Amino acid sequence: MNLIKIGEIETPYEKIDDCPNNVSRNGEVCTLKLQDEYEEALLGLEQGQKILVLYWLDKAKRDVLTQSNVHKNNGEPVGTFSLRSPYRPNPIGASEVYIDNIDKNHVLVEGLDCLNGTALIDIKPV
Repeated sequence: MNLIKIGEIETPYEKIDDCPNNVSRNGEVCTLKLQDEYEEALLGLEQGQKILVLYWLDKAKRDVLTQSNVHKNNGEPVGTFSLRSPYRPNPIGASEVYIDNIDKNHVLVEGLDCLNGTALIDIKPV
């Protein structure tokens, strides 16, 4: 497998503790900053459209198979694949958000749950 970084995500979050635990429609404004050569790939996307953003959570632990979660199973351990936690064998983040604006190779969205500078790996329409 060979993933290609298509850009970076700009968020106000510098530390993991600053990140929200989930995506929020009314969260902070974030920018999907695509590398110049991928600007043309945004053709057809529109303001207000819902998209799926895929990103690589490079600071996440990759060896966690069970986790405790107060919102699931009364805090008893559950499998990583039953949670949105970033701690997983392949730390791929996936969030559905709406496009606020597109300006050349910059896509503004709200409420992503990742650190500033996170690698953007794909955008798909929902």
